[in-house]
Amino acid sequence: VGTTFTPSGAAGGSGAVTATLGNASGQAIANVYVKKTVGVGNVTPEQKTSLDSPMGGADPSMQMLYPYDQTVFPLDVLAPEIMWNGGQSADVYKLTIVEKYFEYTEYFASAPPSRHLIAEDDWKAIAESGSGAQSDPVAVNVTRWSNGTAYTPNSRTWRIAQGRLKGVVYYWELPDACPSGNGNGRILRIKPSSPTPEEFYQPGGCWGCHTVSRDGGKMMATLDSGSPFPQVTIDLTTDPATPGSITAGSGLGGTFSAYNHDGTKILVSNDGSSVDQLRIADTVTGQVLNPNAMGDHCAEPAWSPDGKHIAAICGVSSGGWAFDSNSGFLSLADVDVDGFTITNQQTIVPQGTPGRPAYPSFAPGSEWLAFGRTAFGSRSIGQGTLWLTNLAGTEVKQLTNLGSDNNGLDNKSFNPVFAPLRAGGYYWLVLISGRGYGNRPLCSNPPQLRVGANPE
Repeated sequence: VGTTFTPSGAAGGSGAVTATLGNASGQAIANVYVKKTVGVGNVTPEQKTSLDSPMGGADPSMQMLYPYDQTVFPLDVLAPEIMWNGGQSADVYKLTIVEKYFEYTEYFASAPPSRHLIAEDDWKAIAESGSGAQSDPVAVNVTRWSNGTAYTPNSRTWRIAQGRLKGVVYYWELPDACPSGNGNGRILRIKPSSPTPEEFYQPGGCWGCHTVSRDGGKMMATLDSGSPFPQVTIDLTTDPATPGSITAGSGLGGTFSAYNHDGTKILVSNDGSSVDQLRIADTVTGQVLNPNAMGDHCAEPAWSPDGKHIAAICGVSSGGWAFDSNSGFLSLADVDVDGFTITNQQTIVPQGTPGRPAYPSFAPGSEWLAFGRTAFGSRSIGQGTLWLTNLAGTEVKQLTNLGSDNNGLDNKSFNPVFAPLRAGGYYWLVLISGRGYGNRPLCSNPPQLRVGANPE
């Protein structure tokens, strides 16, 4: 009695409100709509009036660069930096972000190269006001005022999936041509919600290709101390990380590897040998349980999250590194209950064109495989595209949504890796991209890590 439901304004949305008095209770649906306007002091009254009612027609020069139209964001990631070209130094802008329960308006100035970053608290409020497994569409409009004229807004549609990405992204840092670049051979990690990568393991030396167990507790990494490169395990449960039970002296050499579902077995390639093969080893002792799991000329392994299948690129040419082989096809095989006996091996995606299949990765439910196709073996240079197949190889489709920028398919995407869990109604993949990043200056060869959503 006498209690009032008062929204805080921190987020919009719809929910049930229950009132209880003694043994009686009642329930009603409360819809909270939030409108927030910031930055009015950044423009003159005349500029604001013009921006609110633009009369200049289509903008003759403004070109939105990033984020792309139809971008999907998960919850708890940093606010995106909006970037565009075509502005002038004295221009001012109006940004509106509108979804079903939240309307955000901001006025600001930005000299070329033009960029704007929404305050993190405001982005969090916008993101958490979404509804449904796949968020309501988010209408984004940027209006430019220049030399007394406000033009029709540049429009984009985004979605904010109502789910949080679980896990950490591990990656290999290569030599950087930019002045701030670090040296070769560090494995770093970054959380989706963090702006700063972490060097979690600093034993010295050059480290490269690596894989992480599904529970996030173990890593196998390649130590560059001469071919065949030692495969070494790292305990990720300690801070900082510490060496695991398989050391450089264990005699397990190669390049690429993949853990099974429970982290007790690992599938290891012996790239650089006279004949490429895959071995299954015990992750505690390093004992090889199956010395040639999928036959000769197989590399780039993957192991399904349910532990029942392994995949690899077979048919690679020997005598060099598997990632330099321009031949290869995607093979799938079954794993027996003992965890190392392999049966029913079959080709599910033939070599085809352009390029060969490269670096398969299983979906969280083990029902799909993502893979790349590249122009040069499986290297992330030149042209690259992203693909998806079911385990029978009867549904093979290109992931054009992840391989496109504002101008469509750009053929600059490589090495797709599924996130360990679905979130917000989507599968999520990490990939390497060779495209530019808005109007931020990058090196002449600018590979970046990007995260993308796929609704399959």
